[in-house]
Amino acid sequence: METKTYRVRSLAEAMQLISQELGPDASVLHTRRLQPRPWTWWDRSQWEVVAGTDPTVPDRFTQFLHDEPVDALTPDATTTKLDTFDHFGDNLGEELRQWGASAEAIRLLTSDWKAATAVDAGHGDVSSWQQVTQKFARQLNLAGGLRLEPGKCTRVALVGPTGVGKTTTIAKLAADFHLRLGHRVGLITVDTFRVAAVDQLQAYAGIMDLPLSVVRNPQEMRDALDQFADFDLVLIDTVGRSPRDRQRIEAMNRTLAAANLDHLLITISASSDRRTMEAAVAAYTSVASAVQSSLVLTKVDECQTLANVYPFLRDCSIPWRYWTNGQQVPDDLGVAQSDVVAWFLGEIELVSAS
Repeated sequence: METKTYRVRSLAEAMQLISQELGPDASVLHTRRLQPRPWTWWDRSQWEVVAGTDPTVPDRFTQFLHDEPVDALTPDATTTKLDTFDHFGDNLGEELRQWGASAEAIRLLTSDWKAATAVDAGHGDVSSWQQVTQKFARQLNLAGGLRLEPGKCTRVALVGPTGVGKTTTIAKLAADFHLRLGHRVGLITVDTFRVAAVDQLQAYAGIMDLPLSVVRNPQEMRDALDQFADFDLVLIDTVGRSPRDRQRIEAMNRTLAAANLDHLLITISASSDRRTMEAAVAAYTSVASAVQSSLVLTKVDECQTLANVYPFLRDCSIPWRYWTNGQQVPDDLGVAQSDVVAWFLGEIELVSAS
C-alpha cells in the first residue's frame, strides 16, 4: 500500500491533492488538526492528513468538515452527510461577517451553499462533496489553462493595474510551460517605464535560459515576434495602468495590436474591492475587444477571506483562467478549472473553523 502525508490549510485542499496524486480510490487513514505555533507564523497549515491506496480501508472523508478530528470519532458516532454539510453551513454567514465579508458575499455564498447541498427529490440525501463542488463550479465561468496548438506560436499578453503581480505571473507561466511541459517560450516586455520591471523579468529569463526582448513601439514588437516565429509560446509583459487612464491604455494597445495576440490575460489582485476589479475588466476588454480575454486572479494569499471575491467571480464577464497565491516561481500558480471550487470552499472553511 502506498501512503502519503499531507500538511494542508484545509481538508478540502487535502482531498484535492489526494485525488490528484493517489487517485480517486485512495482512502484517508488519519487526520489531525494542528495547533498553531507562534514560531512558525509562515506556515498556515491547519491539518495533517495521511492517505493510502489500499482499497480495503474505508474512506473517512465523509466527515471531513467536522471541527472534531475524524480519528476521534467512533463507528457508532458517525453522522449523516446532511449533518456534516449543515455543520459547515449553519453558522457560515455569521462567521464570515466577523471576518469582514460583505453582505453581498454572505448572501450569495449562503444561498448557493443551500442550493448545492439541498436534498435531492426522491433520494432523501444530499449530494456528495464532489457533487457540491461541481454545483458551485457551474456558478463560475472557468476557462482552464491555456492550450497551445502544435505548429503555432501562441501570443499572450498580461495587462492590468500597477502592482498586481503581472511580471511574477509571467515568470510562473513561463516556468510552467517551459520547464514542466517542455515548450519553447519567448518573453517580451513593453514595461520600459519601470527599470526594475525589465531587470526582474531579465533575472527570471536568465534563470530559465529563455530569450527576452524589450520593445518600445509597434515596429519593435513586430521585429521581436519575427524572431520568435518558431516558438510555441510568447508571453508579453506590460506596464501597469489605472483603469481610469484610458488614454495610456489605448497607447499601450497600439503596441499590443502589432503583436496579433491570441489571448489577453487581465490580471487583477484578489485583495481589490469588487468595483475596482470590474473597472479593470471593463477598461481592458473594451480596448482589446477583438482578443480573447480571460482573468488571472493574483495575491489570493493576501486576502483575509476569499468570500469577498466570490460575487465578482460569479458575475465576471470574462472567464477565469489562473490564480496565484504567493511569490514562489512556478509553484504558486493554479488553474481555474472545476476542482478549483474545492480549494475555494476549503479556504472559506478554514476561516469558518478558525
